[in-house]
This record gives sequence, C-alpha cells and structure tokens, in this order.
Amino acid sequence: RCTKARKECCMPHCCKPSPEPRSDPTSGMSYRFMKNAYSDVIIRSQHFIPASRRSFLLIYKYESTRTYILEGKGCGIVTVVGATSIGIICALFCYILLISIGGLNDPTSDSYIAEPMAVCALAFLLCGPSIGY
Repeated sequence: RCTKARKECCMPHCCKPSPEPRSDPTSGMSYRFMKNAYSDVIIRSQHFIPASRRSFLLIYKYESTRTYILEGKGCGIVTVVGATSIGIICALFCYILLISIGGLNDPTSDSYIAEPMAVCALAFLLCGPSIGY
C-alpha cells in the first residue's frame, strides 16, 4: 500500500494514466513518439509533443489505420511496393539520362559508360531499398 502511493507520487506527469488510449503505466508512452507526428509539426507548425498526441489520436480514431499502423498488420506490403516503385522510377530516370546525354553513350568520349544498365541497377539499389525504405 505504501509502495503504490510512492509510485503515484514520484511518477512524472507524462507517465501517469490519461484518457488517451493505451496510456497505462505498464505499456509506457513510447507508442506516441513516432514519425507520424512530423507531418503535423510541418503542416500546423506545432511542437512535437502536441503533434504526436494529435497524430496518435487521429490514427487511433479509425479501425483500419489502427490495425495497419499501430498493430503493424499490413504495412509490409505497402512498404515493399513503395520502395520498389521508387527504385524503378529512379532507375528509369537514370537510364533515360544515360541514353540522352551524348557524351555518356559515345564510345570515343572520355566519359563513355559501357554498361548503362549496371549504373541503373546501382541507382535502383540506392534509391529504392536504401533511401526509399
């Protein structure tokens, strides 16, 4: 009984239970501090803590977003498709540049690229899985 009173007395305000979902002392508050708050910081020019609360409550409001984002079910497919799409677009853009610039596809030039597909494959790997993910 004394321990419970001491815990409540010494617990910081941010860790005390609040009306927010999933905010009990056993699960902690780390679920709130995620990258989804940065969009609200940029768009509404808020500080990070109120933006994280707002973004969490918006995500928690709908069952589908709660399932995909908070519980982590289904985000893998979207992530793979997004990273692959970014890689393909970058590789295609790289190939168009390599073909259209005269000095890069002329065998007599000093800046000739013998294998443009190898450069495009590198662009795919750098843009898609590395940066896009």
